[in-house]
Amino acid sequence: MFNNFFANIGKYLACSIPSVKMSPLEYLKTPFCKFFFISPTTAEEIESEITKLKSSKATGPFSIPAVTKPLEVLFNASFEIGMVPDNFKLANVIPVHKKGSQTCLSNYRPISLLSVLNKLLEKLMCNRLVDFLEKRRVFFDSQFGFRAKHSTDHAILRIVDTIHRAIDERDPVVYS
Repeated sequence: MFNNFFANIGKYLACSIPSVKMSPLEYLKTPFCKFFFISPTTAEEIESEITKLKSSKATGPFSIPAVTKPLEVLFNASFEIGMVPDNFKLANVIPVHKKGSQTCLSNYRPISLLSVLNKLLEKLMCNRLVDFLEKRRVFFDSQFGFRAKHSTDHAILRIVDTIHRAIDERDPVVYS
């Protein structure tokens, strides 16, 4: 029952999202490069990402101790051909109760436990994508979450600074 519910809820929710006529490119403030070069990885980069993995996290299927040189070859092949190995797409899906009745399927959310190899490949690709977006200044200056060196503390400091400047310049400060 969980499998059927989790497998079909996405289609159901997608129908309730209103369609947008505007292209995502129209939201970008500068002309956007249409090409994305994926730089190859190295055994050293893979080793660095392995050391950042949390050993306390649960793993999914096919988790094996990492060997960096063969992984370098595998990951670079994935980058080069633009495909993820099918086995990396497998996950152990665990239903986690959110709130309410434990007999209602909609009160659960799925947690996908991915293999360590999948996590590594995703992190390496994420590093490249974020670097690409940062270099092309796609992120808004006011986007603080999910960015390196842009914590929510910085967002609060910006708000406080804006309020102090407004007070110093005798501009109105409104809180709603």
